[in-house]
Amino acid sequence: MKGFIDMPKWKYKLLIKNTLDRPLKLDSLRIPYGKKEDVSANIPAKSEGICAVYSPAGKPVGLEFYATFSDVHKPDEDPYGSFTVYVDMPYWKHANKGTCTTTGIMKVDGFQKVPDGNHDFENSVIVTTTI
Repeated sequence: MKGFIDMPKWKYKLLIKNTLDRPLKLDSLRIPYGKKEDVSANIPAKSEGICAVYSPAGKPVGLEFYATFSDVHKPDEDPYGSFTVYVDMPYWKHANKGTCTTTGIMKVDGFQKVPDGNHDFENSVIVTTTI
């Protein structure tokens, strides 16, 4: 059955530049559809990390994932907050979805929604605070 076997690998790669004076940690990663390729569990202060998810070639499945990162702070420090990335690139229609939400004073610049019909996307974001 041609079509399913010829499906290409779908991939989403998020490059994360942490400009904070604190590390970021991965709080949660849920992948209802797809597989983890490379996800940074910890991103040191003033450093870069990655969140990459894919859907294997030859499978009639798109990808969907949720990833939440937050700052690592000392007990006597107030947290900066967190950010959550949600991406859905469905196999069955060309209507991709993507959001990046933040809490606290954390700010994320540069997030872009995956264009409809796109199955291989890379995005870079910069994590800062609102102060």
